[in-house]
Amino acid sequence: MAKSKAMTPHGMNPSLMPALTPGSLGVNDSASPDTPRWFFGDTPGSLGCNDLAAPDIHDRLYLVEDHLKLNSSQSAPSTAQSPAPASGACSFLNPRPSRDDTVIAPAEAFERLRRDSGPAIMSMPPRPLAAYQWPHGSASAALEQDITIDGKPKIVVIRPTELLAKGKNLPTTAQLAEALRAIPARQRDRTNKVILCPNPHADSTANSTVAGDAGSGEITLFPVHKAPTQNDFDNRVMHESGHNYQGKFWDSPAAVGEWKSAAAADINVPSGYCGKGTMEDFCEFGVLYNTARGTACEVSAQQLYPHRWAKMDEYESR
Repeated sequence: MAKSKAMTPHGMNPSLMPALTPGSLGVNDSASPDTPRWFFGDTPGSLGCNDLAAPDIHDRLYLVEDHLKLNSSQSAPSTAQSPAPASGACSFLNPRPSRDDTVIAPAEAFERLRRDSGPAIMSMPPRPLAAYQWPHGSASAALEQDITIDGKPKIVVIRPTELLAKGKNLPTTAQLAEALRAIPARQRDRTNKVILCPNPHADSTANSTVAGDAGSGEITLFPVHKAPTQNDFDNRVMHESGHNYQGKFWDSPAAVGEWKSAAAADINVPSGYCGKGTMEDFCEFGVLYNTARGTACEVSAQQLYPHRWAKMDEYESR
């Protein structure tokens, strides 16, 4: 069919599998069993529907290439050798490839980071708010407190009343304060407000829970089904704070593209959750960077994710 296949020679784009190859059918081409369902080539239907003649092909090809760069299992074979996995106490650095997996750094790593921080001072008693407008829900009574760490500007915490928080598995203010203490000061300083929301995120479902989001200096944590540990909160709050931290460096599409290129150059991906986008990739790797930096695990982290590590080092030097 005219214009339904790319006209460039096979192999010109190393990130994409060609539709046809000179080898066996079904090996590294569009007939391969693991080829994404949205791969483009000749289709049995009408010209211009789900092939390279589709009107929106340029937008869709961008998504294909972006996905393949972040998912090496869908890319053309690489001659680069995968680094050896981390072992022992450093094994938390190894990729967690399942789709919804997130990185999980161990409790010991956060305890070490907390030793670099002073105690958290919480304002008492909490200030009552008659009607606070919660995300993804209506207004209700709330409590407001301040957390101050190492004399830095306070972080305002908004939490529901005890009755409204019951059964939501939100952190206490004290648990949140400990999680914030574990975040390196250079990153923690980019957050000025944390909302412990009693309402589920609008995108949460029975099978998939949005546990948090962040941006513009705020972090919002949402209810979850299972009672979390302090280590769960430590990982989650550090990840979400990364969204505020990335704003320090990403002031243009080109700046975002620098991280995107670094991530694509690494053979490994920290977690399946990184596949949700460049921002999540930064935050997931940020947890590994913070918890491995300056320890015996740093060498393993650099070997597993050399380009991400180098880019984060460059950020830290600014």
